Formats: sequence, C-alpha cells, structure tokens
Amino acid sequence: MYIRYFSLFLLAVLQLNMSARDISPLDYGLERAETDVERFEVLMQTHVAAKAFGCGVTYSGIDRIVIEIPSGANSIPLSWHTDFAGVMIEVRNTQKTLTLFTLENSLQEINVSKYNLETGCFSSLEELREGVKLLVITDETPWVKQRHGYNYGATRQDVVLLCNGEGQNTTVSPYSNSVSMPNCSYCDVTGQAILIENLHFVRSEDSSFITHLLRLRNLNDVTLRNIIVETPEKTGLFGDVILGVSNCTNVLMEDVTINGTYSTVSKFGYGIQLNNVWNSRFRRLKADGKWGIFGNNNVNYAVIEDSDINRFDIHCYGRDIYCYRTVFRKAYNQFSSLYGELVFEDCLFDDFLPVLFEESYSAYSPFDLILRDCVIKVKASKPFLVYAGKLGPQIEGIREELSGVSWPNLALRNVKVLLPKGVKDWTLFRVNGIAAEVVEGIDHVTLRNVNVSSWEDKVAPKVCFANTKVETQKEIQFTVTESSVDVIVLN
Repeated sequence: MYIRYFSLFLLAVLQLNMSARDISPLDYGLERAETDVERFEVLMQTHVAAKAFGCGVTYSGIDRIVIEIPSGANSIPLSWHTDFAGVMIEVRNTQKTLTLFTLENSLQEINVSKYNLETGCFSSLEELREGVKLLVITDETPWVKQRHGYNYGATRQDVVLLCNGEGQNTTVSPYSNSVSMPNCSYCDVTGQAILIENLHFVRSEDSSFITHLLRLRNLNDVTLRNIIVETPEKTGLFGDVILGVSNCTNVLMEDVTINGTYSTVSKFGYGIQLNNVWNSRFRRLKADGKWGIFGNNNVNYAVIEDSDINRFDIHCYGRDIYCYRTVFRKAYNQFSSLYGELVFEDCLFDDFLPVLFEESYSAYSPFDLILRDCVIKVKASKPFLVYAGKLGPQIEGIREELSGVSWPNLALRNVKVLLPKGVKDWTLFRVNGIAAEVVEGIDHVTLRNVNVSSWEDKVAPKVCFANTKVETQKEIQFTVTESSVDVIVLN
C-alpha cells in the first residue's frame, strides 16, 4: 500500500505546478483508496506535500470522506491555507487519542530582560529587531502554587506580538517585580495569514478514543471559518479539546458550530481551549456540550459577538473580555485573576449566572464588571450577579499580586433582571461562608435603569449588595438612578 501511494505521490509532484494552484486529495489517489485507513493516508500525504511546497489544499469536488485512525498514526500537518470546501470528514478511532490536524511553529529560547518586557521595546535584541515575531513568556515562579482540591497550581504565560522590535500589546500583568522569573522564547511569523475553512467534521458513534480536530500553536493571524463539529452523546469519553489554540495572536473564529463534546456533567471536555492567546475574536459561534464549551488560561483581550454558548471562562489569568449580542445558557461564566474589563453588552443570560470566581485558585484580582442593555433570567439556584468565592485566610506563600481579595467595580445600565418563581431577592455579590477578609479593589457600584421583577410581581424585590456582612478597604460609592429598587447595603 505504501509503495503504491509513494508512486502516486511522485507522479503528482511531477504533474503539478505547485506554485500555480492548491493541491487536492484527488491528486493523491483519494478516489482509488479502498479502505478508511487508506483514505487517512491519502489526506496525510496531501497535506505533507502542501507543507513541503508551501501551497494550500482544496477539497473542492469532494462531498464526503470516511477515514479511520491507524494504530501508528500521527497528526496531519496543515499549511497556510486549507479550504475543505464543505466536505464532511467522518472519523472512526479505536486506536489512540489523536489531534487530526495541526499547524505550529517551533520556538527558540532567548534571554530577555525585565526592562524589555516593561518598556515593550525589544530592538536591542538582534533576533527580535526585524520582522514580525511572537515572544512567548512563561513565569517560572508559579502564579498559584497549589489549586485547592487538585494536584497542580497555575503558571502564568503571556504572548507579545512584535513588529520590528516593538511590542504591539502588553502583558496581562507586569513582570517587573522581584518575584517573577520570566523565561522567554520566540518564533518568526512574518509569513502569510492562515485560513482554515468550510469543514463538517463528524466523530463516529463507535469510536473508543478521542479525535481532536485541530491544534494551533505559535502562530499569528489565524482565521477559522465555517466549521461544524458533530459529537455523539453517551460515549463515556471525556477530556475533549476540539479546537486547541496556544501561544497565538490575532485569532478569529467565525461561523463555528459545535454540537456536543466528549464530556459529561461531571467530567470535563471542551469545544475550544485557549492558552496564552492575545486578541481572539469569536463571531457567530454556536456551541454546547455537557461541560463548559470553553476552557481557557492566560487569555489577553477576547471578543465574543453574535453567539450562543453555554460558558466562557478563564480558569486563571486574563485581561479584557468583551461580549456583544450573545446568549449564555444554563451555566455560568467562570474567572480567576482577571484584570482590566469584563463587559457584556446586549446579552441574554438564560437560566445563567453571569460571573463566577473560581475559588479553588484563591486568585481575586481587581477589574471592572460592566453590563449594558442586558437581560438576566436568573437561575433559581443562583439568584445573584457574581459568585464571589470564599473570603477568609488565603493560601500561604501566595504572590503579592494575589495576597488580597479584590472584587470588581460594578456598572449596570439598562439591565432587566427577571427572578424565577419562589425567588424574591437578588444579590450583587454572593459569598461562600463568613466574610472574614477585607475586600479590596471595589470602590463604586452604579445602577442606572436597572429593573428587577419577580415572577409573582406582588412584592417589589430587593437588591442586596452581599449576602453577608462585608468589610471593604475603600468606601463604596453607590449610585442608583432610574431603577426599580434601591441597593440594600449590609454593613
């Protein structure tokens, strides 16, 4: 089989002018492949050739491909452009957990000073002064030493895009302190923009191992467009990462639909996993699964638009998240050590908790929480805006940045809060346990045209600042205008 395909490979090389057009699996014997494993090998050879010749791949004229993962399979490498042209690829996997397609650059280590990281100027370094580069930063000092209930902590990372030695973005949080130990590496990303589009990916019901769809690593200017992923239910599999993106900048996903993931209500599995990504944007994303559809860390500036999802989260370390015209359903958005702004505009929270602090990290950083023109259909079991985690003694030996407990400033404008049957009050901050810690960060709460209504609508609901007595470091300025209720402050 391999001799026959190698001959086809050589013949295709001789016949094609690789610089003139994209190549196709049809050029590499797809129509002559007799088994699902052979079809996998055809796809492998097609994409390996495209990578070698620097051209793209098109699946035009192909409606459906059924493949099977062979026992010794490796991931298929993608080139800068793949147009799947609407093909349905159905995969059967009874061999090994595998990512089907990958696209990545290799990194080289480099010594970078904290001064360079602080100023954002890297022109003094010969390797970074020309062209477009990615600088990947990993803090060797743990961000969180030990996550409660887990056998690991959290390591913060940042990625900075450089153009001729000048940083185009900043890190989530500074490295210019005595504790941080930044370890740096880089790669060149001067080449073409990356486009992967028009794929319908189906995982078979009889698969006993996970086939992740795509892994992107160490890249700039990536677009995923018009992708549908179908995953069968009740397989017992979990630990999914359908689309994995790490150490990347300027990432766009639009018109992506994820129907199910390998997960259960008690075992994790993600549709999209971001780790160390700057400037990601999601347009018309429709995704649902038993577990949260996102599972992210180290995310710096992300935008979600015109979408319908069950969760956006940053497990640990992030900055500036903006959500526009998006529906969130039947779960919660989860964050820890978030900086900058968290903005929801023209969003619907349907049986959904808008914000939850993941208390297992004990990482409560200051930021601003802003809701504009939103509707909150309150989840009956969670009648509050923010689950603020635990207040009390924090982890010993924690970093100075996280040594206190910070809550966000709140600004709500034109927000409707609809309470379910049996729920009479709505709370801004819900605390787990007794509030023994002084809360930092927050100094203002602004409610403008905020209307809270109950299902029975007989008694006007009240809005509480917190569910228990809370001492704050700063005096909070409450501003309530054009709203149906006043804020009741517990002190």
